[in-house]
Amino acid sequence: MANAVNNGDIVGATVTVVHSGETVLTKGYGQTEANGGESVGATMPFRIGSITKPVVWTAAMQLIEAGKIDPQEDIQAYLDSVSVPGNEPITMANLATHTAGFEERNQGLWVSSPDKRRSLPGVLKAEQPAQVRPPGETFSYSNYGSALAGQVIAEVTGQKLGVYIREHIFEPLEMDTASIAQPADPSAIQGYTALAGSPTVAPGLALELWPAGSMTASAVDMSRFMRAHLANAETGERGLSLDVVTRMREQWFTHHPAVDGVGFGWIETAYGNVQTLWHNGAIPGSFYSHLVLVPDADLGLFVSYNTDTGAEAAGELINAFLNESVGLNEPPERKPSGRPDHADELTGTYRGLRIAETSHSKLFTTLQAGEINVAVEGDQLITKAGGGSTRWIERDPLVFDKVDGHETLAFSEDISQLYLGYQAFERRSWSESLALHGALGAGSILGILAGTVGPPLAARVRQFCSSNSVDATAPKGDSKPAGGMSADSTTNAAFSRTEGESDTAANSADIISTDDSLAKAGERSMSNRLLAWLASPEAACRMIGTAAGLSVVFVIGLGVGLAVDPTLFSNPPLWYRLLLVLPPLATLITAVSVGSAIVTWRAGSWRPRTLITYCTLTMSTAVSCWLLYYWNLFGIPG
Repeated sequence: MANAVNNGDIVGATVTVVHSGETVLTKGYGQTEANGGESVGATMPFRIGSITKPVVWTAAMQLIEAGKIDPQEDIQAYLDSVSVPGNEPITMANLATHTAGFEERNQGLWVSSPDKRRSLPGVLKAEQPAQVRPPGETFSYSNYGSALAGQVIAEVTGQKLGVYIREHIFEPLEMDTASIAQPADPSAIQGYTALAGSPTVAPGLALELWPAGSMTASAVDMSRFMRAHLANAETGERGLSLDVVTRMREQWFTHHPAVDGVGFGWIETAYGNVQTLWHNGAIPGSFYSHLVLVPDADLGLFVSYNTDTGAEAAGELINAFLNESVGLNEPPERKPSGRPDHADELTGTYRGLRIAETSHSKLFTTLQAGEINVAVEGDQLITKAGGGSTRWIERDPLVFDKVDGHETLAFSEDISQLYLGYQAFERRSWSESLALHGALGAGSILGILAGTVGPPLAARVRQFCSSNSVDATAPKGDSKPAGGMSADSTTNAAFSRTEGESDTAANSADIISTDDSLAKAGERSMSNRLLAWLASPEAACRMIGTAAGLSVVFVIGLGVGLAVDPTLFSNPPLWYRLLLVLPPLATLITAVSVGSAIVTWRAGSWRPRTLITYCTLTMSTAVSCWLLYYWNLFGIPG
């Protein structure tokens, strides 16, 4: 902890360790501000993000134990203010285990300040995710589902959720500085971002789906929460009902008997032969927190950093803590029994499920979801993810153990999904490959550059070469060639020749003159002149250039928006909503341009060089529009 703070990447941190019902360590590290401030103390509140969820699930389990909520009943029976998304019933057990079948959705998460939040029922009604999988089948983490559970608690109890949690959890456990209000009271220390270098002040974002992550708490508060959740029959209760905390620690869902699953709001992970329960939480661009319980050892650790680089430091701390406290036994020696069953069927790419399938966050959630590439080499299964590879040996059909570790991997019976730990990864076809889409994107950008910058650049080069050629043949002492024309006018004359005289472009767009009849355009009606222009190579070229420009403007605007606005996807501003109109507009213009080009091509109006340039630009623009459509960056965000 001290090293992480002293290295300068983390401004402040707090940690607490509990064991056998006692708090054995509670300590702060670093300062409250990057350039000074107070020393961080154990009673200073930090924003703990999604570690709010186990608190909300504790409240839900209290109502289950009291007989006020049936965890297997459709939650719509408890809700009057909100209609539950999807066509299939969802239970409180589905919400607690993240198996409601919801897609990921960023809308309704972060806003720039607490006063910009909508009411919780309002957000739950306005920002509903699609139900993309049957409930109860697969784990896919959902902030919306946790917030929906918070609304169920409020309507069942007839109290505001914050009031219920304070009266039934914070006060009994004497969590005196804990709060789920926004802004918090007492307020959390300042958050910082250091991913780009030296720590800088991070914006104080507020959460609209606040039961999913609005809580602030100190290390002292969290030590009391952990002690209560580690209670068992031998220790007796520690501020919370023993039935509540025991049932929450039970496994409520797993994809496969051989892999880890989830409890009621807790995530399971085996550390060697020891089972741990944990949850983490983050505020974008600032705080990171992690809580881990080892029930069999009556042991728990909570750590929170006020800097976004804390995620890496937390991982190192948790591993070192568990290794020192419970140890990690040597994995058994494993010998393969032959080539894995269904070896050829197992190979392919599997992607995480936490993806915004129907909204404009699809691309960015896909990048965050993670991929695992599977191959078979001889008698071993090889997985590649995050730049590293892991070898596995088949223990049972479709179940594999890590060659030099304790992890287990399994596949569904139809081999459509891969299970690693508590997570599921779904097989993806080659057409959905990120590498393929990346190559198409890069190719379309190069094609657009070649089609827009290439022709005028080539014309400049030809003009320069022609000018030098004229200078070389002109008589000494005379600035003009024979005939009294300047070099520039000679070059321009060459560019203005017909296709039979020269294949050089007459202008930067390399577009030939239109039909002679256009010279009489002033005598025609406006509609006739427009139709005549549309039926010309010049029109087709100008339109496709416009479409390509719109695509480029969109990509640049999106990049700038992501760099300056952390709430871009969760609370899209008006300018971004208008920006999303550009891709469909570019697609429409491209279609009209292609129609115009076909008509003029049949009439034989195109020069070969101009046609090649046009086709390159058209194909590149069409590919870019298709990619934007595929990734839902097309029109007003839903």
